[in-house]
Amino acid sequence: MNMQTIINYMNIGGVDVLYVLAFCSVLVVFVCLERLYYVYRSSTDGEWFLKQMANFLANNHLNDAIAFCGSEGKKLIAGVFQIGLYRSHCNREDIMDAMTVGISDATRSLESNLSILGTIAVIAPFVGLFGTVLGIIQAFNEISKHGRTGIATVGAGVAEALVTTAAGLLVAILSVVAFNYFKSKIKRMVGEMTDYASRFGELLYFIQSGVRLPADIMVETSPDKKEKSAAAAK
Repeated sequence: MNMQTIINYMNIGGVDVLYVLAFCSVLVVFVCLERLYYVYRSSTDGEWFLKQMANFLANNHLNDAIAFCGSEGKKLIAGVFQIGLYRSHCNREDIMDAMTVGISDATRSLESNLSILGTIAVIAPFVGLFGTVLGIIQAFNEISKHGRTGIATVGAGVAEALVTTAAGLLVAILSVVAFNYFKSKIKRMVGEMTDYASRFGELLYFIQSGVRLPADIMVETSPDKKEKSAAAAK
C-alpha cells in the first residue's frame, strides 16, 4: 500500500471531522440539560424536610412519616430518611450505616452521565487536532497534484484545517466547565445530605430514648396534645 492509497483512505477531510465535534457538542448540551433537570427535581430544603420528620415522630406518626417520604420519592433526601425510618427500631449506628449506603446510591445517581462530559472534555481537542492533520494532508496532496506552491495555495487549506482544532478546543472547554459545575454542585448536595442524615439519626435517637428534642428542631404539637395541654393549664 503506497502513500497515495493511504491518503485516499484518509480522504474524509478535515472539515468532515466537524460533524463529529458537532455531535459531541449536542451530546454535551443534552447531558447538561438532563442533569440540570435531575438535580432540580432531586433537590429540596433539607431543614424543612427534617422539621417535617420531627413533627411526625414527636406525635408518634411513624407510618405517616414513611408515607410522606414515599410521596416525596423524587427528592433524594426523602429516600435517605425513609431508609432511616424503616430502621427506627435499630440502634443509632445501624441507622447511620444504612443511611450512608443510601447517600452513596444517591451520589451515584447524581453523577450518572457525567462520565460523558469528562470523556468529551478529554478527546475533543484530539479529535479537532486529527481533523487539522487530515486537512493539512489534503492541502499538501493538492499541491503535489497541481504542482503549485505558495501561501495563496496552501493558506486556504491550512486555515480550513485549523478550524477543527478551534472547534475541538471550544467543545472541550464547554465540557470541562459543565463537568466541574456539576461536580461542585453534587459535592455540595452530598455534603448537605450527610449533615441532615446525621441530624436525622440524632432525632431518631432522641425519639427512641424519650429525650426532649433540641430547640433547633421545631415541633408542631398535634391537636390532641394541644387540647390536653390547654386542659392541664386550666
